[in-house]
Amino acid sequence: MFSYEDVIARFGDFEFNAINFATTITGKLMVFNAVAGKISPEETQSFVQLLNDKYGKAVKTTGDFIKPFDIYTWQLKDRIIRYSVVSEDDRNAL
Repeated sequence: MFSYEDVIARFGDFEFNAINFATTITGKLMVFNAVAGKISPEETQSFVQLLNDKYGKAVKTTGDFIKPFDIYTWQLKDRIIRYSVVSEDDRNAL
């Protein structure tokens, strides 16, 4: 659960409303996830460009959940970074 008003993390000028992570039993960070509750297509492209400038050009693939969405992947020496936008218009929200 998160609020659009909460800012829990930042990367550059981009704000994220929630974070999630998983560790190994010994406490080593394995997966880190940040959620931006609302983001425009223009902000998405700016964020992808920021990551491209920092880590090199992303590999773009497509996923499918509710509707097709883009997945941008940067394969680094010590980590994999993935960025995707899965939007929903709340028509089916309870």
